[in-house]
Amino acid sequence: MHNSHVISSDRFDQHVSFRFVFARLTTTKRMTQQTSNILVFSPDNQGILYFLGTFLPVMGLWTDKLYYDARYSVGDDVFHRVFELATLSVLATTVVFIRPVERLSHASEYVDMFGFAMAVLCGRLITIARYAEVYLFGEGQPVIQVSSTNEMCGFLISLICYGAAAIVAGIAYYGHAGTDATINHIPIILILVGIVVGRLYFSIKVMFFFPSGGRHKEM
Repeated sequence: MHNSHVISSDRFDQHVSFRFVFARLTTTKRMTQQTSNILVFSPDNQGILYFLGTFLPVMGLWTDKLYYDARYSVGDDVFHRVFELATLSVLATTVVFIRPVERLSHASEYVDMFGFAMAVLCGRLITIARYAEVYLFGEGQPVIQVSSTNEMCGFLISLICYGAAAIVAGIAYYGHAGTDATINHIPIILILVGIVVGRLYFSIKVMFFFPSGGRHKEM
């Protein structure tokens, strides 16, 4: 059985793996280069659409992971190391499939859009799985189950949109591979809607529904 979670008060007692830090920095640098190249080669409205549709979801996965790491501590065992490796692999995969607009917008001719949508979808599933583990095996404050449930519910919006984007791109590529050169912006729009609406949900929740008087500790 893998080690359980505890509240983040013990977070700084954990050993920091510099290999993972290096991998994160390398992936972030590559992601920045790939997304900026979109604007370099397509300095127009489509370029902005695909820049935002690729940059924001990947950064969202990063910030979600950083938020999780700052709030919870996990056991330094094989299970969690494999989980960490899977997270970094998914993030690296999203970067690999960030390509110019010409390729991403032609989902029926190139696999890049389908690969990117599947990568961000897997990243979201991994994030939800992390909070599911907190709910099932978490130790610490009694409110940990309530908090993890709220987080998972908030991720459902982007999960649905990412899944829809992967389905649309998959049907376009595997159903009409090489036979339809029509530009298809639907997958990237779905991905962008997923990340934007998801962030709006959390922002509205914090601004208008955040409990006062210290009651947020009960969430």
